[in-house]
Amino acid sequence: MLYIKINRKLIEEKVPEEDQQKAINGYENLKKTSQNTLKDEAVKSFSVTNSKPRITYHESIIKDYESKINNEYVLKKNAIAIKDIQAIRQHQQNIDNLKLEKNQAIQNFNNVDIYKKSDIKMMNSNNAHFLIDEKAGQIAVDIKDSNEISRGLKRETFDFDTDKKGRVQLKFSGYTDKHDYSSMPDYGKGDYDKTHLKCETMLHNDLKVANGQVNNLTGQQSLQDEKKKKKKQN
Repeated sequence: MLYIKINRKLIEEKVPEEDQQKAINGYENLKKTSQNTLKDEAVKSFSVTNSKPRITYHESIIKDYESKINNEYVLKKNAIAIKDIQAIRQHQQNIDNLKLEKNQAIQNFNNVDIYKKSDIKMMNSNNAHFLIDEKAGQIAVDIKDSNEISRGLKRETFDFDTDKKGRVQLKFSGYTDKHDYSSMPDYGKGDYDKTHLKCETMLHNDLKVANGQVNNLTGQQSLQDEKKKKKKQN
């Protein structure tokens, strides 16, 4: 298939020669991962990334409740010091109400299923796994021999995508020998799409040339047939 050829071409262009076969082996191993597993892990990648603002907001709400509760305790302590019974009761009521609201906020937050980074799993012997944040939707793959125990620092990344029929496509994105994802292209920023367009254009042009040659041969054959027909008539 075309996208497989493009990935191999990009690996040959972007990966140092001594690591190319390992990178290709890592790609071949990744292709064996079931489509359902890849799709499920992709959901986790985007969920973890998108949940971070929600978690930050929730934490700020809880801190605000805790600050208000502590303030009410201080006011209650002051009321106790001057034996203001009515104020003591009011501040205790405020404390109880704030605690109820805080617990309800925690319960509401916990009732919504969200994934954590620890939920994202390694999918094969090359430790293929989805990245998060600005790299969400990308799969990192260790570049190493199958018998190597140490993971090393070399990685290749692939963009996770699906075609119009929902079938998974893996698009080579980048390479690093320093385990430095920040130096690698973000999702959709690699050379895959540009290379794909170039290859499609070349195939289209080759097809046009081939069709032209077929048409020329067909035309020549027709002329020869016509000449033979005229000779017979004479």
